[in-house]
Amino acid sequence: MDQNNDKNTSMPPETTLFDFQIGGHKHGEGRDKWGVLKHQNGNILKPLRKGDSRSVKELEFYENVFEKKRFDPIMQELSHFLPAFCGTWETSVNGSEMRYLCLEDVCSSYQKPCVFEAKIGSQTYAPDATEAKINIELSKSPGGILMGFRVIGMKVYDDCKNEYLTWDKYYGRSLMPDTVLTALENFFRSQCVSINCWILSSFVHKLLLLQEWFMKQRSIAFYGSSLLFVYEGKLSSWQEWAAKQDLNVDNFTGIDGETFLESKTMQLPKQNNCECGLTRNICMKLSDCSLFKVKMIDFAHTFSTSEIDSNYIDGLQNLTDKLKELMELYKTRL
Repeated sequence: MDQNNDKNTSMPPETTLFDFQIGGHKHGEGRDKWGVLKHQNGNILKPLRKGDSRSVKELEFYENVFEKKRFDPIMQELSHFLPAFCGTWETSVNGSEMRYLCLEDVCSSYQKPCVFEAKIGSQTYAPDATEAKINIELSKSPGGILMGFRVIGMKVYDDCKNEYLTWDKYYGRSLMPDTVLTALENFFRSQCVSINCWILSSFVHKLLLLQEWFMKQRSIAFYGSSLLFVYEGKLSSWQEWAAKQDLNVDNFTGIDGETFLESKTMQLPKQNNCECGLTRNICMKLSDCSLFKVKMIDFAHTFSTSEIDSNYIDGLQNLTDKLKELMELYKTRL
């Protein structure tokens, strides 16, 4: 083996590969071989490359948000949609000094995490991108440009077969507006339709809250940033949660006979109905459920702005609409 290549692929001490990495640079691959890892303390490690402006920008983004969140309500809200920032970590590998961004592992609390990553926005390249970079980004996913979001990949646990299924970035790049719904359906593998609907509606609810934040903020523009969707793939965990909430996963009602959904169609909120498709009572129960998460990730291309981030908002709205459309499909199976 080439000595330099061996040097670059060596694992830093106290680290392992991250089993649930969907996108980004993977350790041992790419030009410099440095990629995402997991520290034995539980943190996710993202390499901060020397002389790389993207690494500098991403670190500055996290430092800015988590420093300002103490007195800036806009940053306080944004921090809830990010993995926790845990500082940086420095180490040495075969004489080479390495520095890593340390982040919360949002998958760590789940027995069988199911993970889906979507890059948001028709324009995924930064305003200062070179013509070559722009052409590369435009060629990656024609469907993503049309949809306003791009499927980066999925890793989904099939509870019946006790195995993981994976769809990679090349599959994601092939998707078009008329095929993406089938791809999204692959992410919801539970044989219980009601649980699929709970997860879907919970994701929609989180995206609506994120849309509210984007509609009022005028300080940051995001390019090439992704949303990470995670939920517990172990059916028994959802069954246990439902039992504690007096919800019946078989007939879609509560113990008191209250139905999970107000109607068979997704509508704007009524007195007892949320836009995510849940009754307000069930929506409140799910808001405290820890079996799912939605987090923004990848901030190497964030820029200061005084305008609304319409590129991100449009992509976010389109993805939300697709999840709502999938919800309608599941309702026909109740």
